[in-house]
Amino acid sequence: MIAPIIPASAHGTHSALMSRLDERLAEQPLSGDLWYRRAVLEFEHEDWAAAALDFEKAERYAPGELPVLWWQGRILDKQGNSQEAKSAPPSRQIPRPNRIWFMKWRRRSRATG
Repeated sequence: MIAPIIPASAHGTHSALMSRLDERLAEQPLSGDLWYRRAVLEFEHEDWAAAALDFEKAERYAPGELPVLWWQGRILDKQGNSQEAKSAPPSRQIPRPNRIWFMKWRRRSRATG
Protein backbone atom coordinates (compact mmCIF):
# COMPACT_ATOMS: atom_id res chain seq x y z
CA MET A 1 0.00 0.00 0.00
CA ILE A 2 1.28 3.43 -0.92
CA ALA A 3 0.77 6.19 1.63
CA PRO A 4 -0.88 9.35 0.33
CA ILE A 5 1.45 12.25 -0.21
CA ILE A 6 0.45 15.27 1.86
CA PRO A 7 2.38 18.48 1.28
CA ALA A 8 4.28 19.67 4.31
CA SER A 9 2.78 23.14 3.77
CA ALA A 10 -0.82 21.88 4.04
CA HIS A 11 -1.14 22.72 7.73
CA GLY A 12 0.59 26.07 7.25
CA THR A 13 -1.87 26.96 4.51
CA HIS A 14 -4.78 26.24 6.87
CA SER A 15 -3.19 28.35 9.60
CA ALA A 16 -2.54 31.24 7.21
CA LEU A 17 -6.12 31.17 5.92
CA MET A 18 -7.50 31.06 9.46
CA SER A 19 -5.31 33.99 10.48
CA ARG A 20 -6.54 36.07 7.55
CA LEU A 21 -10.15 35.20 8.32
CA ASP A 22 -9.66 36.07 11.99
CA GLU A 23 -8.26 39.47 10.98
CA ARG A 24 -11.24 40.11 8.70
CA LEU A 25 -13.68 38.94 11.39
CA ALA A 26 -12.13 41.40 13.84
CA GLU A 27 -13.08 44.13 11.35
CA GLN A 28 -16.47 42.64 10.36
CA PRO A 29 -17.75 40.50 13.25
CA LEU A 30 -21.33 40.44 11.90
CA SER A 31 -20.41 38.98 8.51
CA GLY A 32 -22.20 35.67 8.05
CA ASP A 33 -20.09 34.96 4.97
CA LEU A 34 -16.83 35.25 6.92
CA TRP A 35 -18.12 33.01 9.73
CA TYR A 36 -19.22 30.53 7.06
CA ARG A 37 -15.77 30.54 5.42
CA ARG A 38 -14.11 30.00 8.78
CA ALA A 39 -16.48 27.14 9.61
CA VAL A 40 -15.76 25.39 6.29
CA LEU A 41 -12.02 25.62 6.95
CA GLU A 42 -12.52 24.20 10.44
CA PHE A 43 -14.63 21.38 9.00
CA GLU A 44 -11.88 20.56 6.50
CA HIS A 45 -9.40 20.50 9.39
CA GLU A 46 -11.74 18.11 11.24
CA ASP A 47 -12.37 20.53 14.10
CA TRP A 48 -16.05 19.60 14.32
CA ALA A 49 -16.89 21.54 17.50
CA ALA A 50 -15.40 24.81 16.28
CA ALA A 51 -17.01 24.36 12.85
CA ALA A 52 -20.43 23.79 14.46
CA LEU A 53 -20.14 26.99 16.52
CA ASP A 54 -19.07 29.05 13.53
CA PHE A 55 -21.83 27.62 11.31
CA GLU A 56 -24.30 28.73 13.99
CA LYS A 57 -22.84 32.25 13.85
CA ALA A 58 -23.00 32.22 10.05
CA GLU A 59 -26.70 31.32 10.21
CA ARG A 60 -27.33 33.99 12.87
CA TYR A 61 -25.74 36.77 10.78
CA ALA A 62 -26.92 35.57 7.34
CA PRO A 63 -30.12 33.60 8.02
CA GLY A 64 -31.12 31.33 5.15
CA GLU A 65 -28.41 32.63 2.81
CA LEU A 66 -25.84 29.84 3.26
CA PRO A 67 -26.13 26.02 3.26
CA VAL A 68 -25.48 25.80 6.99
CA LEU A 69 -27.95 22.97 7.72
CA TRP A 70 -26.23 20.75 5.15
CA TRP A 71 -22.86 21.27 6.83
CA GLN A 72 -24.34 20.76 10.30
CA GLY A 73 -25.70 17.41 9.13
CA ARG A 74 -22.26 16.45 7.88
CA ILE A 75 -20.74 17.39 11.25
CA LEU A 76 -23.25 15.19 13.07
CA ASP A 77 -22.40 12.33 10.73
CA LYS A 78 -18.64 12.80 11.18
CA GLN A 79 -19.13 12.81 14.96
CA GLY A 80 -20.85 9.43 14.70
CA ASN A 81 -24.36 10.80 15.23
CA SER A 82 -25.77 9.32 12.04
CA GLN A 83 -29.26 8.87 13.52
CA GLU A 84 -29.42 12.52 14.57
CA ALA A 85 -28.14 13.60 11.16
CA LYS A 86 -30.81 11.46 9.47
CA SER A 87 -33.55 12.93 11.67
CA ALA A 88 -32.82 16.39 10.26
CA PRO A 89 -35.23 17.76 7.64
CA PRO A 90 -35.18 15.87 4.32
CA SER A 91 -32.17 16.76 2.17
CA ARG A 92 -34.42 18.30 -0.48
CA GLN A 93 -35.21 21.01 2.07
CA ILE A 94 -31.55 21.64 2.82
CA PRO A 95 -29.70 23.20 -0.09
CA ARG A 96 -26.41 21.47 -0.79
CA PRO A 97 -23.52 23.80 -1.57
CA ASN A 98 -23.05 24.33 -5.26
CA ARG A 99 -19.70 22.66 -6.03
CA ILE A 100 -18.70 25.18 -8.72
CA TRP A 101 -19.61 28.11 -6.46
CA PHE A 102 -17.66 26.53 -3.59
CA MET A 103 -14.53 26.00 -5.71
CA LYS A 104 -14.67 29.62 -6.96
CA TRP A 105 -15.21 30.87 -3.40
CA ARG A 106 -12.30 28.82 -2.12
CA ARG A 107 -9.98 30.04 -4.89
CA ARG A 108 -11.06 33.66 -4.28
CA SER A 109 -10.67 33.42 -0.51
CA ARG A 110 -7.17 32.01 -0.86
CA ALA A 111 -6.22 34.75 -3.31
CA THR A 112 -7.71 37.68 -1.42
CA GLY A 113 -7.57 36.36 2.13
